[in-house]
Amino acid sequence: MPSEVTEARVATAVAILDAARRARDPLVRAQILSEAQHQIAWALREAVVDCQDGEPRRSWADIGNAIGLPRETAWRQFKAGGPLVTVKPYQSADSPLSGSQPQPFTSDSAIYAFADQAGNWFGPTEDDEDQYGLGWLSFNPPNAPASRFAGQKLLVRYGPWDGDVTFHAPQITEKDTGGLMRIRATYEIIDWLFGDGQTALRQAMTKVAQAVAITPNANQTLVELVDKATRAQNPDLPIEDFLAAAAEVAEHAALAYRDGASLSRALRDLERAVRQRQAWDERSR
Repeated sequence: MPSEVTEARVATAVAILDAARRARDPLVRAQILSEAQHQIAWALREAVVDCQDGEPRRSWADIGNAIGLPRETAWRQFKAGGPLVTVKPYQSADSPLSGSQPQPFTSDSAIYAFADQAGNWFGPTEDDEDQYGLGWLSFNPPNAPASRFAGQKLLVRYGPWDGDVTFHAPQITEKDTGGLMRIRATYEIIDWLFGDGQTALRQAMTKVAQAVAITPNANQTLVELVDKATRAQNPDLPIEDFLAAAAEVAEHAALAYRDGASLSRALRDLERAVRQRQAWDERSR
């Protein structure tokens, strides 16, 4: 049975859609429909919660099939704690409107890194073998004016990407040609632009802990530091405790560079996340 929260979300969405139906001003109707999208996405999330909590409990494979998303994509959106969005942007290689916009790469391209006006990079910029393009993003988000990067002209890096990407497809100006295009952004980029600066670091720390757990004879000092940082992720503890513990793991990353490719890669990602969080903190001082 739907929960009271789900029922309330759906009722709100219905009321908003009814207001859009009655609106005579096209601009007002567009504004209302934009809000309806937001409300429906939250209602969908609550419906998925019901699928998880009800009897029988539905699998993520069933949920993904029902809402038209790959299981991993649905789970990742859900885990992020926000609304669930299934609408696909039209900026794909086979879109009816794709011919009106330059497409330097395939539809598998994504914005996966950006630099702020101080020159700090966020997102992976290593080992891409020059398979990327550069563009400018004027970042003036109406729904996140308090973002650390609001009002800035960001340099973005985009290119082939085989991971999940969000439905956000910002318009950028290609650096060399000045051409306009829309390219979807990765989850990590959205976390940095709109989040609280913790998500990327917490995910990197989780990957390190998972890699340590499956690495035989991992360096004991590093194991102890990772365990300390894992415990510090408790949301009831001050964020400063976790930041310090994660930085300490990054400082000792060289202890385990030879303990396996999985752990080495996870540690390098953590070092990057720590540096980026430190750059993030600099912006608030």
